[in-house]
Amino acid sequence: MENNHDEILAIVFKLYNKYGIKSITMDEVARELGISKKTLYQHFNDKADLVEHTIFRNISKHMLNIQKIQQGELNAIEELLAINKYLTTVIDNEHNPAIDFDLSRYYPKLFKKFHENRRKHTFNSLLANLKKGIKEGLYRENMNPDIIASVHLSRMEKHMEDESLVFQKYHQTELFKEIYTYHIYGICSRKGVELFEQKIKELETKN
Repeated sequence: MENNHDEILAIVFKLYNKYGIKSITMDEVARELGISKKTLYQHFNDKADLVEHTIFRNISKHMLNIQKIQQGELNAIEELLAINKYLTTVIDNEHNPAIDFDLSRYYPKLFKKFHENRRKHTFNSLLANLKKGIKEGLYRENMNPDIIASVHLSRMEKHMEDESLVFQKYHQTELFKEIYTYHIYGICSRKGVELFEQKIKELETKN
C-alpha cells in the first residue's frame, strides 16, 4: 500500500476498534499495513503518538460529517433526525467500549483531551440546533437553550457509560433513539411535535 498518512490512521483505527488499543503493538500495526516498523516510525514517534493521531482523526471525521449535515438546508427537526441517523450508524459500526477503557487507563491525558474536545463540540452542536429550532418556531420559546443542551448532553453520556444491568439488556442504538425522541418531545412546540410525528410516519412508511 502507499504510505498515505490518512490511510494508515484509518486502518489503525479499525485494528483498535476490533481488538482494543492495548493489545495492538507497533509491530502488529506495521505488519497489518504491509510496511516496515522503520517506515512506521517515520510517520509517528511512538505508540502514544500513533494513538493520538488515530483517535483525533476519527473524532474529526465525525465532527466534519455532522457539520455538513448542519450546513444543509434542513429545518431543526430534520437536522436532529439526520444527525441521530448518522450517530446510530457510528454506534453500530464503531462503538467499542474497549477503546475508551484503554484510553482512560493507559493514556489518561489523551482521554481527558479527547473527551473534553468531543463534549465541547457536541454541546455547541446541540445549542446551535436549539437556537435554530426556536427561531423557526419548532421548539418552545420558554426554555433556556444552554441548560437544555447541558442536560441532554449529560443524559447521553450517562447512558453511553452506564454499565448497570438496567441498561445492559438494551442495545445502544435503541437507547440512543429513545433518548433522542425524549429530547425532541421535550423541546418541541405544538408545530414542532406535528412536524416530528409527520417525519416519523414518513420514515416508517419508507422502512
